[in-house]
Amino acid sequence: MSRSKRFDPVVKLAGENEQNAGSRLGESRRTLVTQEARLKELHTFRQDYRIRLKEMSESGLDAGKLRDYHRFLARLDAAVKQQETLVASCNHDVRNKVTEWSEKHTRVKALDKVVDRYQKEERTDEQRREQREYDDRATSQFRNRRR
Repeated sequence: MSRSKRFDPVVKLAGENEQNAGSRLGESRRTLVTQEARLKELHTFRQDYRIRLKEMSESGLDAGKLRDYHRFLARLDAAVKQQETLVASCNHDVRNKVTEWSEKHTRVKALDKVVDRYQKEERTDEQRREQREYDDRATSQFRNRRR
């Protein structure tokens, strides 16, 4: 079995590892997009709620309702901070997955280069062998004619 053929299982496994890493990266990116959308929704909701509170306080709002609005705003702020932490974690995960995929991709490219080099060497060796056989036949025919 040729050296290039012996690498087939290694190249196949490296390619599968790269594809799996790419799938994990894609999933991490989708999760990040989802979490960023939720954060945007929370920011929008908080902004709308603050506008409503301002409008209601200008038109007169009793102390109990004002306190309730402020408590709810505090809960919204906590939810926003929690979501920001989650988005930061997702960003970190995506960066790690990009690094992982990049390493797998680099390995596949390196293995492909090795296999290509081996195949080129094998073709060159085959061409030399064929040329030697041709030369040997030609020499043999030449000797047979001289006799």
